[in-house]
Amino acid sequence: MQRDRTQTEQRILNAVDHIITHSGLEQVGINRVSRQAGVTKILIYRYFGGLDGLLQAYYKRRCLSRTDLTVNIDDLREKSIAEIMTILCEVTLREYRRLRQDVQMQQFLKANLMGNDSFINPLIHEREGQLRKLIDSVSDVLNSKTGRSFSAIIISAMSFLTFMSQQKRSMLDIELSTDEGWAQIEEGVRNIYRGATLLLEERQRLANAAKKPA
Repeated sequence: MQRDRTQTEQRILNAVDHIITHSGLEQVGINRVSRQAGVTKILIYRYFGGLDGLLQAYYKRRCLSRTDLTVNIDDLREKSIAEIMTILCEVTLREYRRLRQDVQMQQFLKANLMGNDSFINPLIHEREGQLRKLIDSVSDVLNSKTGRSFSAIIISAMSFLTFMSQQKRSMLDIELSTDEGWAQIEEGVRNIYRGATLLLEERQRLANAAKKPA
């Protein structure tokens, strides 16, 4: 019985995936999912509680295979500022490389950016909570008070550029839908992190100098 339910749930989630891929997130509804999966609407409500629960289950299963927000804080304590910032930069770039290749997750990104409350990322508050905790932990290691604002700017810019990439648009003549154009964006992000590294290193140097006896 449990095996049958698991298989049926997967068939329903596969139907959601098919609709998002071929028609867009906005077209996901209980009636359409029911037809695509070949199950009754009552069964979908019984298993998922409704559209919100269905989207949350779909998003959670999709994200488990792609999201990488983990950084070993203890390992960072043993590294230099430059090494830490390089790691953070590459984690950021890797996350958005994955997103650029993930059509389904791009649909949730689009809903978030467009403020579509009906289809907004159902786990956005949980995800942001994890992200805030990570950023605060790294900021503590770096002795920085601007971790959240710095990250907010980077995340917002990269999310918007990824959305533009999905729409096959350009920014300042950079073709965001091409690998060449995205390579330019990544190099720009690395330069931003390098600049932040220099600032943090200078602050550390001044702080250490101030601690030395006259």
